[in-house]
Amino acid sequence: MEPNDVQREAAAKWHADNDPDDTGYEFCDNFRYANKDNPAEVVAYEEARAEGCCGNVDVELACSDGTTFLYGFNYGH
Repeated sequence: MEPNDVQREAAAKWHADNDPDDTGYEFCDNFRYANKDNPAEVVAYEEARAEGCCGNVDVELACSDGTTFLYGFNYGH
């Protein structure tokens, strides 16, 4: 799944709040996204998470449209 504009906004806010200097997560990859209310997307998200290695971030983000967005990635290779 590709995130929509509202989900991109939520992920950008997470990064601004949690890594404002953009230096804490080197070598990011395996970006994953899912609408928490969509079971097929959640399954694909979990499969992608299982394929990652090294450090990881997985968070639930409240979006401005009222949906909950699962967002994650791996880093530190």
